[in-house]
This record gives sequence, structure tokens and C-alpha cells, in this order.
Amino acid sequence: MAKFNSVKKKFVLSEINDYSAIHTPLKSRIKYTCFDVSQSFIVLGATSGGLYVFRREPCTFLQLLPNKEGPITDVLLSPDEKLIAFATERCVACVVERTYGGGARLLNRSVEHAGSRITALQWVHTSDQVFIGDSLGRLSVINVSLFMSKNIFQIPAFIFMQLDSSVVQISCHDDMLLVSTTSHSYVCDTTKEQYRQIGTKLRDGEYGACYHGEKIYCARPGSRLWEVDLEGTVHSTHQFKQALAVEPALIVSEAQDGCIHKRRPPSDEWPQQSFNFAKLSVIGKFLFTFKADGVYVFNPETVDVVLWSDRYRDIIDAKCFDDTIYIWTKSQKVHALTLVTLDKCLLRTYFRERYKLCHSLCSHFASYLLESPDLLTSLNPLINLSNFVDCDENVSKILKAIESVAKTKDNYTQLESGIYLVDNHHARQKLLLEGRKVDGRLHNEQLKINNKIRNPRSHSLPPDAKMRQKIGGSVP
Repeated sequence: MAKFNSVKKKFVLSEINDYSAIHTPLKSRIKYTCFDVSQSFIVLGATSGGLYVFRREPCTFLQLLPNKEGPITDVLLSPDEKLIAFATERCVACVVERTYGGGARLLNRSVEHAGSRITALQWVHTSDQVFIGDSLGRLSVINVSLFMSKNIFQIPAFIFMQLDSSVVQISCHDDMLLVSTTSHSYVCDTTKEQYRQIGTKLRDGEYGACYHGEKIYCARPGSRLWEVDLEGTVHSTHQFKQALAVEPALIVSEAQDGCIHKRRPPSDEWPQQSFNFAKLSVIGKFLFTFKADGVYVFNPETVDVVLWSDRYRDIIDAKCFDDTIYIWTKSQKVHALTLVTLDKCLLRTYFRERYKLCHSLCSHFASYLLESPDLLTSLNPLINLSNFVDCDENVSKILKAIESVAKTKDNYTQLESGIYLVDNHHARQKLLLEGRKVDGRLHNEQLKINNKIRNPRSHSLPPDAKMRQKIGGSVP
């Protein structure tokens, strides 16, 4: 059994939603230049200077926000989704608020970066400050207040730090700022306006850095990462060059039944990969980076590669939201790839009646599934897959193994009262597919919500006062 427990958890990239609707509002000769994504929206900047706002799911056009500062080069939605920061070719940075009338209200702007190129934008978590970095190593801040009715009350933008080289990436953690330049990374205390250099070794090129929990990760040459504490002290170096010598992950298109994308034929040997992690971001408990012809997900705790893919070869930018990677390509397309475990992907395709696709996945990962009995226990609903498609020999073996494991595994729990609680596998899996848990915090929160609905109570009146109000019409 120890052999099975050592089997590495398998992940795939699943493409579910179609984002072709982003081209609907565009007029001739206008092209998109950049994008950002949040919980509710996708925003794209354009050569016209316009900001095109879309609902994220389903992808539908909402409004066009014009601006007079020139073509957009970078755009960033605030954490509360109320504001949009953007940079233009004229080296101007602006913050606008979407208005209910369909337009935008300019809240503040910065012209402090004239003569350079704005290379990085970063909101703080409270959505009241935007940090800006440029190609000359200058850092400025725009302060924003929604409580001021006149823009003249806004604090002017100002430069507060000059670093040694071009800014590559900015990341925030409470009052601390992490800045990565082409030569060093720095931890900055914004309240004291002090900064500390991370490490002593120089580098030359675009290397990212980000916060991940209570740690900092800084990119180094040759597919390496520094693991750093919050004070800026380097604790270890992680090497991923050898770990990247693995087969690229599948991209599963759930929009087309039976569609699995593989760029290359299977091989037992894959070359090592050495490149700069130009930008680093967090996806779930993992780290993400990309380059023009690949996307990469790493597990910094185990110093291992979760997966990588070279499906898209013309990547301009990529951003993560929750467990989804949004890719922007030179062909003016947005692709959304969800990082999902193989078992969840199999269950999702099965319950969505994508039986051919489910069969193709089982067949492709037959060896892995047959070596993972612990995984097979969660795939119990797939026993009936043969009722919908003709299964090949490998898939038939998997279904028999699932059935065998199901028979030997107890599917009930004895409570202290002596009552046996029977586990409904199908109900459990459907709850999981909907993003809910049958045990734990999410389920408990849902029960609290249901109890509130069943027993509504005024928060301003005690129960007896509320009853008197209902009967007599007033409360003494």
C-alpha cells in the first residue's frame, strides 16, 4: 500500500468557457493591447484608449469606458472591483470609477513617469492605493478616495522610491511592498519608506517575485527560485530545471465532447528546461509563471512541477484568478484554463454527460488510475460509464477496479448512538462538483444560512418587541 500512497496527484488543464465574445464590440482597426480579470469582470485595454468591460461568466459585453490619455498599455482592476487603474503610451497612469450611467469618472492620475515606460501596476488590498513602477526604476503611488466629491481633494501622485533598474513586478502584503527589478528584488516598508535588498547576487533580465502566504519567492536564472522570509532573508534555493523534464499536461476542452489537446506524441524522455520566470503569481497553493510558448505551475513546498503546457505558442500575458489561468495571445484571443485534479475532471465530465471525453481521459491515464486505488474510491459513479459508450480494454479494467474497490470499502459510518450513517457517493460527488463540501466549513456555513432563512429575526428589535410591532403596529 505504501507504493500507492507515493503516487503523485495528477492535474490537468480544463478549458470550459468560450471567450470569443470579446471581439463583439470592436470596430475595425482597433485592437486590444492588455487585459485583467477579477471575480466578476474581464477588462481589456485597446489601441483607441478605450477600456472594454465584460462580465466574466458568462462572457458578455457590459460597457466601453473612453479615455483621452492615449492607447492603453496596462490595466488592473481593484480588489473590490469598483475601480480600474491603467497606464498609457504617454506614460500617464489613471484611476477611474465606473458610473451607473455607463461612463467613467476620473479619480486621480499620475504624470510622474514622463520620459520612461510604465512597467508595473499593483493595487493594495484595501483598493485605496495603486503603486506604479517604470523602466527607470522609479516607484510612485496614486491615492484614491471615493468619499471626495471633487477631484481637487485627491492627494496628488508622487514618486517615493528610486531603484537601480527597470521595475519588473510589484506585489503587496499588508504594509509591505515586494519589488522585483531586472537586477535585484527588494522588500519595502511603505509606512517607513525604507527598503531592503533581497540577497546579494546580481541578475540581468526580467525576473518576477511574489508573496505566497508568509513567504516570498524570487526568480533566479536557470529555472530557480529563492525562498525568502518576510524580512527579506534568503533561506534556500529551489531548482526546477530537472523537474521540468516531464511530459506536458493535457488540455481538456469540455466545450467539445471528446476533445483532448496534445501538441506532441508520447515520449519517455523530455529535455530539461532552463528559462527566466519573468512573472510569478499564486494559483491556489501553487506558484504560476509563463513565457511566450508555455505555462507552468510549481509546488514550492515539494519543489516539484505540478504541470506545464506548450499548447499556446504566442502568449503575451497570463493572469490567475482562483484556480483558473487566463491567457492572452498575439492572435487577440483569451483562453481560460482551470487547474483541476484528474479525479474531479473525470467526475465533472461524467456528470455533465460528456461520456466520450470521460472515456478518452480514462483511457489516456489508465496506467495511473490502475496504480491508484485510493483515487478509485472517489470515482465510484463511473461504474456505469459502459452504459453510455463502448469501453476499450483499459477502461474496462478501470471500471472493474472501481467496482472491486467499492465492494471492499465501507460506505457507512457508525455514530456514537449506534446508528449507521450510509454514504451516498453520487450525492457527495455532485456536491463536490458544485464547489461545496459535505463536511467542514463550507457545509456548516450553508447550514447557518439556511437556519437564518427558516428563522428570520430583526437585528434592530428584540423578538418580543418585533412581535408587539406586528400585533399592535408600534413599539413603546
